[in-house]
Amino acid sequence: MSAAGTLLQCRNDQMVAHGTITGLQLKSGGASKQTHKRLHSRSMSVSYTTVINKQEMLAIGFDAPVLEWKKEMEDHADKLSELKSAKAPLEEMIQKDEHNFTDFLQLKDINERITKLNIEAHPGFQLVGDNIDFTTNPRQFTSESGRKSLHYFNFFAVKNRVSHFPVTVVLFNVENERRKEFEKKGENKQSNYLNEN
Repeated sequence: MSAAGTLLQCRNDQMVAHGTITGLQLKSGGASKQTHKRLHSRSMSVSYTTVINKQEMLAIGFDAPVLEWKKEMEDHADKLSELKSAKAPLEEMIQKDEHNFTDFLQLKDINERITKLNIEAHPGFQLVGDNIDFTTNPRQFTSESGRKSLHYFNFFAVKNRVSHFPVTVVLFNVENERRKEFEKKGENKQSNYLNEN
């Protein structure tokens, strides 16, 4: 394959697919620039610069899934904000006893939509990363070649496995109920529990 790739490259300088694959494999294996240079001089691989450019080209769009997750979370936040804005005045009217049956139905519908929205929401994601710092020393120091301090950071996105739990919504405030009626309900529940057990 190397011989065939070399012959194709001799015929046309643009036919360097085999050399590009070889260069990518060398880069992935941690080969030095000198190794790339020697193989490139023998037409067995492309130059080190070409390998870097090819890596950048192959990486285009690598973050598309993460950007899609981000968009879904932003859309969910916008819809949730609209529902909460519509819910606030209804709750205020109910607390002030300035409501009617239609207001209760509207509040119930909004609460159901909020619960459904939270259940269907994107579970979210986290960015996990780590850095590496190291220094390279040339064999011979010159004005163009000196000590280099390199700092790399690698991170990736991890999608959460557990989504939001549905929120239990209370349609009325216990404090607005009559105390005797509330205590009566509690006694009935307690007596039912004792009878069942």
